[in-house]
Amino acid sequence: DGAPPVPYQRLARFILDEWRALERRLAVIDPGSQEAAILIPESRALRDEYEHLIQQAAIHHRPVPAPFPED
Repeated sequence: DGAPPVPYQRLARFILDEWRALERRLAVIDPGSQEAAILIPESRALRDEYEHLIQQAAIHHRPVPAPFPED
């Protein structure tokens, strides 16, 4: 449509990378540890932020970032 690209895809990729890194870290630590108590809410916040970007992309008729873009 000729509109300049919006930063949803770039930002979504950054957030997804951060979310994946946290999930990998959570997979190898004790779920009852203090570290997990800090990382779990951070992971949820990143998930929520990613979902918000997807919603915004759809609202503004922009390409929706793939849930798991190819590396």
